Amino acid sequence: MEQEQEKKININFGIKEISTLKFSLNNVPGVADITKGDVQFQIVPRSFINYEYSIVGFEIAVNISFEKNGRNNICELITRSSFEVNNLQEFVPPEKKDNPDLPMNFMQTLLSISLSTTRGILAAKTEGSILSGICMPILNPTSFKPASPYMKVEG
Repeated sequence: MEQEQEKKININFGIKEISTLKFSLNNVPGVADITKGDVQFQIVPRSFINYEYSIVGFEIAVNISFEKNGRNNICELITRSSFEVNNLQEFVPPEKKDNPDLPMNFMQTLLSISLSTTRGILAAKTEGSILSGICMPILNPTSFKPASPYMKVEG
């Protein structure tokens, strides 16, 4: 008996846009020298799709707080990484456009790129601040559960 082979899909994509949707950095009284062990990161990715424009991507929300209970919010960052998928309509039929079943390894690749991009934006925006030298941790994109349904975004 032959094993059924998994269908391979060639996905042709590139970065469409990278943007910072929100950034705030709060002065926390009494905090002069923060170390990595003093901060807590909360990182929440949300996927989105614009089927008509063949765009798929992630918004990454990062909240950084001081103290283990997260009471003192130091920083908030929301980024958007958009990817143009040139052949999206080839593997997502129009009737599935509102809740497409995109390949998990493809979505993990996009999430990995989005997380790395967010890490770089955070490092650049906090340079010279109390968070200077505090980097967003490296995360395994497979540890995030897929969010469904996708957010829909306009052009």
